[in-house]
Amino acid sequence: SELVLVLFRCIWSWFWFCDGPERVVGERRAVCLHRSLVDDTRDSREVREHSSGRDHFTLLLKRQRGPRYFRAVHAEFPTIVMELKESELSDTLGPADYAIGQTVHVFGRPFLLYDCDDFTKEFYRRNFGVTDFAPVNVAAVAPAAADHEVPPTTRYGSHEDSMQSVAMLVPKPPKREYLLKLLEFGNTKLRFAASMVTSSSVDAGRRFIVSYHLASDTISIFEPPQRNSGIQGGKFLDAAQIPRADSNPDDPTFISLRDLAIGAQIKVYSHTFLI
Repeated sequence: SELVLVLFRCIWSWFWFCDGPERVVGERRAVCLHRSLVDDTRDSREVREHSSGRDHFTLLLKRQRGPRYFRAVHAEFPTIVMELKESELSDTLGPADYAIGQTVHVFGRPFLLYDCDDFTKEFYRRNFGVTDFAPVNVAAVAPAAADHEVPPTTRYGSHEDSMQSVAMLVPKPPKREYLLKLLEFGNTKLRFAASMVTSSSVDAGRRFIVSYHLASDTISIFEPPQRNSGIQGGKFLDAAQIPRADSNPDDPTFISLRDLAIGAQIKVYSHTFLI
């Protein structure tokens, strides 16, 4: 009875990480393994970290005997609805299966043993002659920051709209900070008469009004109706920032007020206008 009482209080502890380097998703979590020398059972308790955002669970694995290969059962055994009893477990993990730096699979999950307490070290020193108990460095190595490349534009909508799709999952209308210019200029706009530069005889006689909005730095184009022209006229282009033809589509520069002068030509998408 004295021996049983002594062994009942002898529980050696391993500190291990739930680790799976081959997994695409997941995380490393510290776990403490307690193993009893009386009935060769074990339990696992997750190491609680302050402000981790996780609920505190007492046990990760309840006290039980662990099979070496938990799927090593005959084909007729209904594993989907039943489990092996502890009396049916013949091949279980023993003390010789644990060592610092070794990976142990517990019910299919890999655990990396990285340290143990003083009692466990003394137990392995006396019974297995182990003298090297250097702990494994399990400090998480911060991965190298990935370069976030902006994908090529889809040419749908404006450049600001496309960037909203890159910056957030649910795109929102882009915010334009032109309040000071709006207070200064209001709805002031500069208007220029323009004609279309084209080889088509139908479009050669069309006339346009190019308006530059000073508050938002946008350009709108209106086509006045002409009698007997066969073209209805009206709004040709709503107010928008027009990228220059020679700029990079993924990082465009836009037509500004400096580009609008008498005799200058501006290319608005696939149309060229002469001011």
